[in-house]
This record gives sequence, structure tokens and C-alpha cells, in this order.
Amino acid sequence: MEIPNGKWMYLIDQEIANQVAQKVPMKYELTERMFRATEEEAEAMEMEIRAQVEKETGSDQVARAVSIYLPLLLESEALSKSKTNQKANLPEILSEREAALIAQREIMLSEKETQQTEQMLTRILQRQLSLMNY
Repeated sequence: MEIPNGKWMYLIDQEIANQVAQKVPMKYELTERMFRATEEEAEAMEMEIRAQVEKETGSDQVARAVSIYLPLLLESEALSKSKTNQKANLPEILSEREAALIAQREIMLSEKETQQTEQMLTRILQRQLSLMNY
């Protein structure tokens, strides 16, 4: 599956993301900003995430996978509550491993890239959880 216009939420149209953010509470501040963003703001956030992940992993494919599946992983509960995942045919992603395996299949990651994607998603999720505790 190709990413149209390089958008981070190619599975979630930005207009739909905005509607989800208005209807149900977001769990994480990062994804709240992403879901409430304009298309331009969302693209800038996606590019920032991709650049950071690529710098750390050395892989543009891992960076791509993380930026695509991170919002779906972090806000799976909000998407489920809003019923957006059914309307937009979004996968329900409940774990970092599941996200990495979907990314492997959808964007053709190697086994190493799949492992790196899972590790990066785990680190980002842990970081977001630690920020919630402040």
C-alpha cells in the first residue's frame, strides 16, 4: 500500500482524524496533536517522526512504518470507540508486534526492519506512557 502525498496517516484521512479527536478523548498528547492538526501540521509532525526514527535506525522503511502505524497503535481505543476503524477499514492494532507484522506485510519490510519497527514502537510507547505519569 502506497502513502499518498507522504502523509503519516494514509490509513486515516486527516478530516476523519479531526472528527475522532472531537468525538472521543485521546489517550496521548502526541496523538491528540496529530489528530487535531491541519493537514500541513500533520505532515510536518510525520516528517519529524520519520527523520528521528531514520536517524536512529538508519532505515527509511522503518521510519515509514513507525510513522504510519504509531497513531493507530497509540489510539486504537479511541478509534474503536469512534467506530472510525470500521468505517475507514482500519486494522485494530493492539500491540507493537502486531503493528510491526502488519507493516511487514503492507510495506514489505525485511525481518530486520520488522524487528526494528517493533523496537521503535515499543520505545515510543514507553516514552508516551512515562509522559502521562508527570
